[in-house]
Amino acid sequence: MPQGHAPAHISLSTEDIDRFDKHFEQMFDNANLPGPDYYEFWKMTEALAVHVRDERSRIAATFASLSIQGLTQERLVETAQQYKGLINDDRSRFGKACDAMIRKIDDDIHKIQTTLYRA
Repeated sequence: MPQGHAPAHISLSTEDIDRFDKHFEQMFDNANLPGPDYYEFWKMTEALAVHVRDERSRIAATFASLSIQGLTQERLVETAQQYKGLINDDRSRFGKACDAMIRKIDDDIHKIQTTLYRA
């Protein structure tokens, strides 16, 4: 495996998933668009999971509730794509930050090796 690259298959712990869920929820909350959209649909679908176990029924009930407030299928899909774009942008920024940190550590390793091993 090349230096600085993680294995292709990394499993996430429950703690990791919870941490990322909170991160995405905060990101979506900060970017929340006016009116009902994918964010409200997502939150309401999650809230109904305890009461409506069947996913198809839960999706239909959520959409019916939000359509009264003006949500259309087109707006739902359009805003879902926008929130997906936020995640892709966040992933790109995080990847760049990871790359910078890896370069810094590689540079530190080089400095350690050239300074301490040659002393």
